[in-house]
Amino acid sequence: MLSVNQKKRKASIRDFFAKLPGTHAATADAEEATCSNSSTDTEEKTTAVSGVANMAAASNANDTAGATVLDDDQLPDDQPEVKKKKSAVKFQQSWTDQYQWLHLLNGKMFCKLCEAAGLKNVFTEGTDNFRTSTLIRHAAGTDHQEACRRATLRTDMSKAVRKAFSQSDEAVKVAMKTVYWATKEHLALNKYPSLMGFLASLKCPYIEHLDAGKNATYTSVHSAEDFLDSICSVLSANITKKIERSPFVSLLGDETTDIAIDKKLNICVRLVDPDTMNASTHFLTNRRVAGGTGKELFEEFRHVIHKYDIPHSKVI
Repeated sequence: MLSVNQKKRKASIRDFFAKLPGTHAATADAEEATCSNSSTDTEEKTTAVSGVANMAAASNANDTAGATVLDDDQLPDDQPEVKKKKSAVKFQQSWTDQYQWLHLLNGKMFCKLCEAAGLKNVFTEGTDNFRTSTLIRHAAGTDHQEACRRATLRTDMSKAVRKAFSQSDEAVKVAMKTVYWATKEHLALNKYPSLMGFLASLKCPYIEHLDAGKNATYTSVHSAEDFLDSICSVLSANITKKIERSPFVSLLGDETTDIAIDKKLNICVRLVDPDTMNASTHFLTNRRVAGGTGKELFEEFRHVIHKYDIPHSKVI
């Protein structure tokens, strides 16, 4: 196909040769053929160039399709124009809510459970790989699961021990209250074993927890005496504090006898509460006096004054 310019050129040539005298039509036809051939060659060249460009584009497309895209960490180091971009991931405080075993120390993450279990892994040495995938892998790991199992065993054992001690403590309190009541009611301590047996038959709470072994039942007379000594030490400490706070005291003595008709001396103290100014009398001791002489009575009073550290200036 001839372009518009080529057609104009062809028409101009024909007109030019037509006006010349003696010019034959064959000359015009030859020129027309020459123009036509030139046009054909131009079209063929254009078609060839276009084909070569299409082939080059197809080749580039194939090369691109078969190429492998490298990640940042796979790029060669000898290409200075390519810069690796590493995102700065920071520790998220919300992770400690989801993973309660996690804690941050000196910019590294540690596992409390693995450290308590004495295990050796990345989270006992510390890691700065602040990624959720790192936490998930550690939580599902064998070491962490073993640390969790040990922590559960320790917790269960602690609860069992505390419960056992709590029940034993309550049982001892029941026994001491029984001794205290029997003493207040002037009952002989040799009645304590039968009294405890009576409470056990009534299914009194915590009584069954007194048995600490075959030879430790805390229901014997010796146990009652030990309980009574403990109660007396507490009461004596309270009386000592009251004597220290009282501005003055009086000591009262009264001779008496026990069931074996042995001579004894009961000593009481009369004191005043400085806060309320109310007077009260408290039992101090019951001392055995074989002869009952004045010297023996004086020595017993002096012993009580020394025991409770009562200044002589306060005694009236």
